[in-house]
Parts: sequence; C-alpha cells; structure tokens
Amino acid sequence: MQKSTKKKSKLGSRILMGLMGTVVPVIVAACYGMQEGWNVLIQMNGRVVDKDTQQGIPGLRVACMQGEHVARFTMTGSQGHFQLADYDLYCDEVLIQDVDGPDVNGSYVDTVVPFVSSESEQVFELEQDEGDTLEPEAETP
Repeated sequence: MQKSTKKKSKLGSRILMGLMGTVVPVIVAACYGMQEGWNVLIQMNGRVVDKDTQQGIPGLRVACMQGEHVARFTMTGSQGHFQLADYDLYCDEVLIQDVDGPDVNGSYVDTVVPFVSSESEQVFELEQDEGDTLEPEAETP
C-alpha cells in the first residue's frame, strides 16, 4: 500500500510541476510583456567619403534619427568609417552632418540616408558645401 501512495504522490508532484512550468511563464509574460528582438544586435556599418576625391571624411556626426529626435549618434573616424550598433537600435533614417566647421576639413552638405541594418560596410558620398553663391547686392545711393 505504501508503494501506491508513493506513486500517487510522485504523479501528483509531476503534474503540479508541469502546470507550474506552463503557468508561471504565461503570468510573467502577461505582467511584463514579451521581449522583442531578444539579444539581436542591430547595426549599420559605413564609410563617408568626399564625392569628388573618394577620400574618407573624419569628424562627421552620423545620427540615428527617430522622427525629429536623435536617438543615438557616433562620429566618423580618421578614414571616414563609422558604426551605429545596439541591441535596441531603431532608426527611421540616418543624418550625416559636418559639425566641426569649414576650417577643419572643409564643409559638407548635410545628408539624410535610409537606415539599413547590415554587417557589410555601406559607402556614402558627400558633396562639399560651396556656401552661399549669391553675390552681395550693390548698395543704391
């Protein structure tokens, strides 16, 4: 008779553990929600070059834009390379800006490019900003 009680107890324990193993994750998910993109690295690797010379442009700000808000940014290195990467990176588009001024390595036109998550390097060509090409108006006496 004791064997029968042990078998029932063992069976009851297994059923109870099985139910808890099923119910507890459902309760946790209901309270906190499901984690999307769990441990998936999202990244954009690139290089920014001068359109005419094809030389890398250092010191540019590469910003991950969410609407009008800058979510993350990085700066281009000495050869124009950059990487935007994070586990929760979401960008509508990427804004490349010359923020160091015309005296450092010339002035470049701000450029908006689509965000494409990729491990391979993408190359973006920027044009020099020629500035205001209008001549000043002559004063009339």
